[in-house]
Amino acid sequence: MNCQTPKKQAKKIAVVALWTFAAAAVVFHFAKNGRETEQTVLPEGISATFFCSSVRCASCLEMERLFRQTLRRLADDAPPRSDKSFLFSKLSAAPPLDYEAPENRRIAEEFRVATSTVLLTERRDGKTVRFKNLASECWRRLGDGEAFEEALSREISAFFDASKTNDASPPDETLEIDDGDPLFD
Repeated sequence: MNCQTPKKQAKKIAVVALWTFAAAAVVFHFAKNGRETEQTVLPEGISATFFCSSVRCASCLEMERLFRQTLRRLADDAPPRSDKSFLFSKLSAAPPLDYEAPENRRIAEEFRVATSTVLLTERRDGKTVRFKNLASECWRRLGDGEAFEEALSREISAFFDASKTNDASPPDETLEIDDGDPLFD
């Protein structure tokens, strides 16, 4: 025979339920975060990578659209079967990287990615030789699609062409290229 009052029974059930919930939350947390997160690695050679957050606004979607359109145009303008044509076609199909995702945290910190942007990198032997974060350029020109594409095309082409003449840079030395302009005026 149970001698507890209904009020005490309800309290006991509530306490057990809370403890069960807390234990499940701890188990879930460690199951999700306790294992080693695989890090994203940027590819060898020259790449143009679009970064965005997990929550996408209309401006970020437009920036990605213009980025892909610019790369497709660069691929079409390059001589057929050239390095440029192949590279730009391949880059235009690459998915964006979420700079907030745990697997991309190291890249976002290394290249100071904190907003939607285009990141140009050159990697040799697993090390970054040079990079350029185009966040200020992208956001400044976002309202004018033609100006955005022209600027992005110019930056990507110059970055690609500089790799042909920049073979003297030692692969273990990172050269940072930054336009120095503030991101937001």
